[in-house]
Amino acid sequence: MISLATKIRKVPKTGDVSQAFCQSILPENEKYIIKPPKGCPITPSDVYLLLKKTLYGLKRSPCHWYDTCIKVLKSIGLLRPYPNAPCLFTGTLIKGEPPIYLGLFVDDFIYFSESTKVEKHFEEEFEKHFKVDFQGEITHFLGFKFKFS
Repeated sequence: MISLATKIRKVPKTGDVSQAFCQSILPENEKYIIKPPKGCPITPSDVYLLLKKTLYGLKRSPCHWYDTCIKVLKSIGLLRPYPNAPCLFTGTLIKGEPPIYLGLFVDDFIYFSESTKVEKHFEEEFEKHFKVDFQGEITHFLGFKFKFS
């Protein structure tokens, strides 16, 4: 993605989905029953809770988050192009405008388009579904430091 962004002379932007693993609804066939945290002031001590959403720490939460995110990305026009790169997406969001490219790494993502209008459209549409912190042009991502000149 970085080489493509460099080729088209576009600095990628980054973002982070807040509480990503808590965004997904558990399927009917998965039941998790938990005891409330010790000392919880609103739950009696002899009560257990049936989870409706995923949580950090559940084994399948990353899978459920990924499935939830893919549905949203597809709904706004991004498609997964390669079976061997399931975290890379591209799509034409606005007819007649250049495509957008997105790399999803759990709850962090990088994206760019030759069109600022397309990037803004993506931000508005994605933010309708998730609480997102758009962090602007990339400086650091996944332990790498970026410097564009």
